[in-house]
Amino acid sequence: MKSADRPRMLLATLLATLLGLSAEAARADPPGGWQRLSPEHQQVLGDFRERWDSMPPERRERLINRAERWRQLPPEQREAIRERWREIKPLPPEAREALRQRWESMSPDERRQTVIELRQRHEMHAPPPPPPFPPR
Repeated sequence: MKSADRPRMLLATLLATLLGLSAEAARADPPGGWQRLSPEHQQVLGDFRERWDSMPPERRERLINRAERWRQLPPEQREAIRERWREIKPLPPEAREALRQRWESMSPDERRQTVIELRQRHEMHAPPPPPPFPPR
């Protein structure tokens, strides 16, 4: 090998090594990969952990946005949503799909009215609040 070719060869070897390492690192934790999520997001999105790295980036972004909205909800609202989910989850997939389609076909006013009715129904079935503590 000529001495003039040596720097080129070293540079080519170095680049090949770096590219190989970066490709390996990208496979281990792709951009937007699970390990790059904050601990808070990992906790909220825990159900998606196994398939997160294979999801399309657009789906990941939607889920992150929903997780962020979830974290900002007051605890009472989160519990109300969990309770509704416990009611809906046992339904067959066809029934859940029918509910989803019905919701999507509603106008914004119909949705608001449905939410009001659900809240009223929930309040009617909710246990009464505990009595206040007597003053000391």
